[in-house]
Amino acid sequence: MLVECCNFSSSIERNFHELFHGHTAETLDSLRAIAEYFQKVLDEFEPGKIKSLEEKIRDAASEAEDIVELKTRQIIKGRSWMFGILQHQDLLPLVEKMDTIKKQVMEIVSHDADQILELSGDSMIGTSSTSYAMLSDKLEDGIVRGIDDDLEIIIKRLTGPPSDLDIVTISGMGGIGKTTLARKAYDHLAISFPEDFQFETQILIQLWIAEGFIRTSENGKSLEEVAIDYLEDLISRNLIQARERRFNGEIKTCGIHDQLREFCLTEAEMTKHMHVERTYPTLPTQMHNVRRFSFQTQYYSVDDCYKLLPSVSRSIYLFSRLNLPIVPSIKLHRSLPIYCHDPIIHDFFSRFNLLRVLSMNNKYFKFRSFPLVITKLFHLRYLQVRFSGDIPESISELQNLQTLIFSGNYPYDITLPVKIWMMKNLRYIRMDGPTYLPRPRADSPVTGMPNLQEFSGHFTNEVFSGIPNLKNLIYYIPNNEIDCSCQQLDMSRLTKLVAFKYYGSFLSGYNIKRFDFPTSLRRLSLTLCDYFLWARISSTLIMLPNLEELKLKQWQALCYKWRLRDEDKFKSLKLLLLSDLGLEHWEASSANFPNVKRLVLKKCRNLREIPADFGEICNLESIELHDCSTTAEDSATNIVQEQEDMGSYFLKVYIHNLPRK
Repeated sequence: MLVECCNFSSSIERNFHELFHGHTAETLDSLRAIAEYFQKVLDEFEPGKIKSLEEKIRDAASEAEDIVELKTRQIIKGRSWMFGILQHQDLLPLVEKMDTIKKQVMEIVSHDADQILELSGDSMIGTSSTSYAMLSDKLEDGIVRGIDDDLEIIIKRLTGPPSDLDIVTISGMGGIGKTTLARKAYDHLAISFPEDFQFETQILIQLWIAEGFIRTSENGKSLEEVAIDYLEDLISRNLIQARERRFNGEIKTCGIHDQLREFCLTEAEMTKHMHVERTYPTLPTQMHNVRRFSFQTQYYSVDDCYKLLPSVSRSIYLFSRLNLPIVPSIKLHRSLPIYCHDPIIHDFFSRFNLLRVLSMNNKYFKFRSFPLVITKLFHLRYLQVRFSGDIPESISELQNLQTLIFSGNYPYDITLPVKIWMMKNLRYIRMDGPTYLPRPRADSPVTGMPNLQEFSGHFTNEVFSGIPNLKNLIYYIPNNEIDCSCQQLDMSRLTKLVAFKYYGSFLSGYNIKRFDFPTSLRRLSLTLCDYFLWARISSTLIMLPNLEELKLKQWQALCYKWRLRDEDKFKSLKLLLLSDLGLEHWEASSANFPNVKRLVLKKCRNLREIPADFGEICNLESIELHDCSTTAEDSATNIVQEQEDMGSYFLKVYIHNLPRK
């Protein structure tokens, strides 16, 4: 319910100074002040204290937001500049309603003033959430070491027969670790805009931002950084599980326990935060009074969507396949995507003028061309869709769009329209294959995409000045690239770039000397680079002082020996992955990789051995070999054995092989 107040306040902040004047602006300012008051109370007040008023606050804030954004859309679209302008008389009943609710809230607050003052000094989210989580883990590990036997007994009780519902009681004096023991048992693998699902953190954060869940920070942090603080706090409270973390502690993927997920779905339904449809068929008797909808059945019909979704819907998540007329009319194979009929789609989406999130995350549901009606959804912030063909110029009409995820065209190249440079709010662009970002026209007034933080595709050096804050870049060589005299890719101007992934081709002619990397780079993955010397790897990449992860895959070298000199030091490197390389000899010492924690070798079938000195890398935790030569496997085993002979059992070796012919 806090979200509605935040969104209404931000909607007014974005729109009314430019579009509304006089008494209307004053009235909107009054509404915003009331919304901010509600927001403050909800931030600081004990949950449930104003439970009886929460639904009224939510409905009033949503109604006000609907009015403002509908009128804003009319004005921006130029449909009725004079008659579409919001009049302050239209808002007076709403002001009266919100003012009445405010008086009721103030009456409750006045009885608990001491509590409000006490809680207002606390912060739900702080910069120490990560540190708290790490400290908590250390303390818990120390406690649980003394009660491992009890943990094993509880796990057996919970996972063994009988399969009926059972309650396990944990009792004992205070401070002996009952809560810690229960949490360890709960997190045990044996009982985990199997049903557990790993969610990519980057996508989750963009959805939070599009939904309006993330507010700007007073300490200058970006929206993404604030979102990470929220995520870390939820993890420290065991509400979200960090499935994968990078070596620097960053969360790569996360998830939620299936039992907690069921609780969240029930709570979302009760508080009218979201309606999730999981059964079919249903016969809804009336339209749901919520703004967010998620369809998770196998398929869903347009008629049912019409019955369920009000025109003021803000978020639609379609994991299901809409049951629409299809083209062609012949029977399609089950694994092939269904192509939807354009008139039906236009009629369906044209109803949702206030839509912010449209996520069509079903690989068997695909448009035969980009549905132009989507470009009329002025308030859209998050768009994920599958289609064939080109992206229209009219995509630039989505001036509020922040996240753009397209798929379905691979392996065909597509070109983004030049007008995409007009979309200043874009933060995230991801495609599933080669996508070309053209440079702005010389006569264009476009100033660039200053908020863009992730892009996947390819472009020329001229576009770098328009994307100065890019953090993640996935670079695809176009499928028709056969010219070995390609230009140098000078990324040194991208001073905030932290991650770069390159996907080439055996015909591309790209090699390591054709890249100029920024010193800010922390993660580097290069796939299908050709015609390189291993000495070039050393001389180029050791110049990156912050490089923590290095992945080299499917390379064709001009030599098969990688010899590192004593002065070649990857000082910050923590992960080194070599996959499907022609490497035969590797000469290196522990001094070359002083901080490596994880060494991964995949399909390095010609590599004779791992440098024996790697056992002396004090931070090395694991060596993983996937389908490597038997001599390389033997060398890894010998390294571990030598460490164990010296009393060190820290280093582990993992060997994975497919059946050998």
